[in-house]
Amino acid sequence: MNSTQEQEWVFQTSDNQIIKFKSELINFCDLLQDKDIDEPLPIAIDLPVLNVIKKFCEVHNYEREAIRIKKPIINNKINDNLDQQSVQVLQLSDELFDKVLAASYYLSFDLLRQACLCILACQIQIDDNENDIERARKQYGLAEITPEQENEAITKNRPIFEQLQRQFLEMLNQFEDQQEEILRQQQMQQ
Repeated sequence: MNSTQEQEWVFQTSDNQIIKFKSELINFCDLLQDKDIDEPLPIAIDLPVLNVIKKFCEVHNYEREAIRIKKPIINNKINDNLDQQSVQVLQLSDELFDKVLAASYYLSFDLLRQACLCILACQIQIDDNENDIERARKQYGLAEITPEQENEAITKNRPIFEQLQRQFLEMLNQFEDQQEEILRQQQMQQ
């Protein structure tokens, strides 16, 4: 290979499509660590999926630091948890998104995987406010639990509820003991 020409990773899909990535892709994909950049790599990923991955790398200029993901997520707003470039690239159909996520595992492309999982987490995150709780109820078809349904769940899962009740009582007793100790210390100081 000509030394003035920058090396590129060449992927060949199962239907003989070719796509090239900058050599810096090795900094993202652990799968490439023991591969030869001078050889085209046959890969079991569709060209549309590879195009999304290439765009993801390009919008971040192949720089790991440009990919910013909040962990844990802070709310259910994708833009608050993931950099804008990632959000734009990963606004895909469900089918293509699923393939990109699967490809991130295949390539061991950890930052792409984390970005996809961040989007999924934001979609299912329910913030602790009435509007969000109501949205989740509608979205997931949840209704208020009746006392009868609650009793049925407790009866079916009695050992779990008994364990939770014991743990709660232990915590309550510890809290009460701590409060009594604080009160005693305050009385002694007076």
